[in-house]
Amino acid sequence: MISQELDILKDWCYEAVYSQLAKLIQQAKGLALQLHSHIVDTDIDMAMGMIMEQGTVLIITFQAQMVMVIKNSKGKVV
Repeated sequence: MISQELDILKDWCYEAVYSQLAKLIQQAKGLALQLHSHIVDTDIDMAMGMIMEQGTVLIITFQAQMVMVIKNSKGKVV
């Protein structure tokens, strides 16, 4: 799920992704709209694992299917 806290998103996202999400969240707040997201499905795979001098390294890939809904102040989907 996507948090609407911009400072948390900035810590977790790359700059390009953050700027797109921040713009969407700021526009929604300006129009008094609420963003709701729900994760429908996830697929997690361990791509590779190896032991190195610094310690164990695991490379994990994942995909998520998510639905995002925008509601107005009355709770209706817009």
